[in-house]
Amino acid sequence: MFTKVESFEREWTGQPVTRYVSSISGMSVVLVDFPGPIINAYLAVATEVHNDSGTPHTLEHLCFMGSQQFPYKGLLDQLANKIYGTTNAWTDTDQTVYTLAKAGDAQFAKFMAVYLDHVINPTLRDSSHLTEVYHVTPKAREAGVVFSEMQAHAHSADSLMENVTQKKCFPESSAYRSETGGMLDPLRVLTNESIKAFHKSMYAPDNMVLVIAGQIDENALFRELYKFEKECFPGTHRTFRPFVDTEPDIMIPKSETVTVDFPDEDEEFGKVQVTWIGPDHDDGLANTALDVLGAYLTESGAALLQKELVDIPDPLAVSVMFYTRDYLKVSFSLELESVPTKRLTEVSKKMLNLIKNHIVDLSRVQDCLENTKLTLLKRSEEHSEFLCTTVIEHFLYGRGSLEDDFKIKDHLETLATWTTAQWTETMVRLFASNNITVLGKPSAKLAASIPKEAKQHKKQLLQKFGKEGLERQQKLLDDAEREQSKPIPLEVIEEFKISDPKIAFLKSQTERYGRWAGEEEALSIHYEKFDSNFVNIDICLGAQNIDEELLPLIHLIYGSEIFNFPVEGLTAEEVMTGLNHDTIQYYAYASYKGFNEVVQVHVEAESSKYEKVVQWMQKCLLETVWDIDRIQVCIDKALNQLAETKRDAESRLTSAKQRYLFKNSLVHAENLASYEQWLRSVDINTVISQLEKLKKQWFKKDIFVSVTGKVKGDNVSAPWKQFFATLQDTPSKLALPRSYQHLSTLGENLNAESILIPMSSTKTAHLNLMGHLDMTYTSSDHIALLVACEYFQCVEGPFWTGLRGKGYVYGASLGPYIESKRLQFEIYRSSNVYTALCEARSIVNSTTTLDDTLFVGAKRSVINNYANSRASNAAAASSKVVDVEIKFRSEWTTVDDMPNFVDQFVKDVEAVTEAEAKRVIQKYVVPLFQGAQNTTVFCALNIGEVDNLKEKLEKEGYMVEVEEIDEGECVSDEGSETDRDDDDGSEDDDDESDGDTDDTSSSDDE
Repeated sequence: MFTKVESFEREWTGQPVTRYVSSISGMSVVLVDFPGPIINAYLAVATEVHNDSGTPHTLEHLCFMGSQQFPYKGLLDQLANKIYGTTNAWTDTDQTVYTLAKAGDAQFAKFMAVYLDHVINPTLRDSSHLTEVYHVTPKAREAGVVFSEMQAHAHSADSLMENVTQKKCFPESSAYRSETGGMLDPLRVLTNESIKAFHKSMYAPDNMVLVIAGQIDENALFRELYKFEKECFPGTHRTFRPFVDTEPDIMIPKSETVTVDFPDEDEEFGKVQVTWIGPDHDDGLANTALDVLGAYLTESGAALLQKELVDIPDPLAVSVMFYTRDYLKVSFSLELESVPTKRLTEVSKKMLNLIKNHIVDLSRVQDCLENTKLTLLKRSEEHSEFLCTTVIEHFLYGRGSLEDDFKIKDHLETLATWTTAQWTETMVRLFASNNITVLGKPSAKLAASIPKEAKQHKKQLLQKFGKEGLERQQKLLDDAEREQSKPIPLEVIEEFKISDPKIAFLKSQTERYGRWAGEEEALSIHYEKFDSNFVNIDICLGAQNIDEELLPLIHLIYGSEIFNFPVEGLTAEEVMTGLNHDTIQYYAYASYKGFNEVVQVHVEAESSKYEKVVQWMQKCLLETVWDIDRIQVCIDKALNQLAETKRDAESRLTSAKQRYLFKNSLVHAENLASYEQWLRSVDINTVISQLEKLKKQWFKKDIFVSVTGKVKGDNVSAPWKQFFATLQDTPSKLALPRSYQHLSTLGENLNAESILIPMSSTKTAHLNLMGHLDMTYTSSDHIALLVACEYFQCVEGPFWTGLRGKGYVYGASLGPYIESKRLQFEIYRSSNVYTALCEARSIVNSTTTLDDTLFVGAKRSVINNYANSRASNAAAASSKVVDVEIKFRSEWTTVDDMPNFVDQFVKDVEAVTEAEAKRVIQKYVVPLFQGAQNTTVFCALNIGEVDNLKEKLEKEGYMVEVEEIDEGECVSDEGSETDRDDDDGSEDDDDESDGDTDDTSSSDDE
């Protein structure tokens, strides 16, 4: 029986929050009423471990492999797909959280009982441990899903530095020292018995909280939970509260500086991380003050550390970040990226001295305080995850009521009365206390040693197992896969029938102004209106008419820096201070919703400040004063950032595609080789004239404006009239440029070429296999292809079971990229990439029939992904703008004629038949997996694996090119196959999304 123990309404938004506790098991359930199509559920377990074995992380994986009541691998995720949901999980230092994101309420309660059984009563079979955690293949390669995942992190600068930070900040008796993901050596010897013992000690019902945000049938939920408690809950209870009852008094006894080497051939730039132990978790006032001061020190160009360390001639860092770890006592860090290696110690000391000797600017800290309040309010409107995080943290550490943890309004009002002296004293007390400084130093020697160590380790495995031992490994794997392939009884799946998913998609009201409304007025404004305290504005600027030599300037200035320049009548600092006062967030980005030939200038603000924000956008874009010193700072920062970018495998992969697949375009100009060459050769004395030339070519009346949210008084267009009046007229029709208009010869043909990117900073490989796809968003095969791709890539689909399940990869996906005219298969974090590629080919080419359950689940997974991308009013409105003005604009003429794109998409997906899916598989998917002909491969991988993969791809008929820009050398773009380069970016990823992203992405059980 679940008893209500607490109920209240969220500050500002009035969202009801109710907490229940079971009298039978002690389990807590918290319900947050949140509007939208998605129900988000979080089952959180407090998990404490005192070693680096990765036990919490491995257990998280194994819970998805079957339960005592449902001992079938894959059942949980197949059911989730069938009910329009997707599961996921994460493990942090102090918690393991199992999630469900589901469109609509249908079968939600019944599914949660099955989910609980998997978490509370998992099978924890030895066969699952073998495939999911760690094993050695018959070819003496180490594999396993968890091992592959952690192998990818093992040599990264961030992981190495964070591990040292945790070890230095916390005493040996503290579980906060642990690498709960697992270090490689402990993972190699971790036993299944240890995992079972950990589950028994931690996974008691009264050590869990179930948080649900959305609109659900509460009676149905508690009926299922009560039934589950009576039948399936074990009788165990915890004897202690993790961390709260076990953690020693946490303090850093003395300040210490530690240097950590990380592998990289480029030794020019490193990193600095400084960490302190801060207030108690329950001290809401102190923690709010800490968050405000962190923003004061780091956010925007007006921030102290940004001004003194980043935006200066010869920058001492490219960026500075502040973040917290919300433990029993909050620890917090300042991190500097791309610091000159020779100056790491100097820069860390300078940063600390700047803070110690600084007197807080009361006006600016009050702006930060107000921004904190508005950001919290906006998050509460848009993201249920934000509210659920507060609940989980209270469950872990809270000593008072849950309502107390939600009460931040009183803290903000108290802080608004603070004086300069109070703020300064607090900052010094927090940031001048004992700290741990970790200097991340790149090491070419360490980079060179890793391939050698890998070869030596493989020799040791060969010696350890011998031929017979490796053959036994094959038998163990075969037996494990057989045991895990136990068929799921159809009657279990059939219990979860859904005739109507009851997905409540959010609606907004469309208004169009100027040319888009058929008016002669030189405006092009799209307004999506919904109830909100805020307004979001995007100015979208196509780069189709810009001279090619000017395109790098867009990335340099308009890609991030445009708001940091002076304008007519105002200094740069006055601009930044004014923006911080009048907006919540502002940025410019060289991509708009995955359309990569369009620059997005974005501002968020209170509805009441709409007109003022439009004035700011006019000033910053049209009245810029080009300061040559500030331009030089931009160039220096961009150069310094390159070393960090080159260490990331996904960034390198993206850059190679940008370079080789595209030409004469905004996306091509961003590739590392071209951009670095331009940065090192640009004549600073000619930049101002080039910028003025760029403005003349660019700021014309064929731009468009997107406004979403609520404009006070609904006077949307009037504030823009002066803005548009200053723009040059243009005879061209309003049309955004598309990436497929800028494909190189290789990008158009994608035939028998491969680009390999050698790296020292990664141990796992990232591979893209692609073929040409002549398709639009309205093509008759488009929806069927989305479903077919999801069939292969969805959780427990063929790629999941055949690639991830066998330990070859951490993730694999397949999908159409309409904007770049390609169908693309992606391998993410593979410890054996060529074997994974061959296995993927085998899977596709042997797929002649479709599993009925998987097929239904694939369709519903596509719909769930679509609903997730429209989970809030703001996200739904933004997606609608893209649908209306870019994807489907030719399908209608006036707002009255505009179809309901969301409802139509759902109907079209549900209507796809197995016959249609099989047809598009044969037409589009199978040719991608037939070999070198009509396909291209890009792969970023460890330098020690390059020769082996090159040899194998050449045998298949690929012409292989090995890219060499690791040492920061300027490499000409003039290679084989014309100018080449890539697209497909968004705010989240510069390559992996175009207009299809929200329809095709698949989730991943961590």
